[in-house]
Amino acid sequence: MYGKDDWIVFGHFGVYQYSLIDWDLAIILLRNPVKRLLSHYRYFKQKNDFPPAAISRHPELKNVLNGTM
Repeated sequence: MYGKDDWIVFGHFGVYQYSLIDWDLAIILLRNPVKRLLSHYRYFKQKNDFPPAAISRHPELKNVLNGTM
């Protein structure tokens, strides 16, 4: 059984959310920023139906969808 000292945290969020935890070891893996940018752009171009919450989180989305980016 795992206890509170056996945390593995992963996902798409800022590491600052966990900055107050007293870690014994913290490893952060980051993607190549150019590859991540291209992946993000292609995803936006491929999908054309976004909920309002997604648009508010990604202000650049409007520019991608209307062809100005």
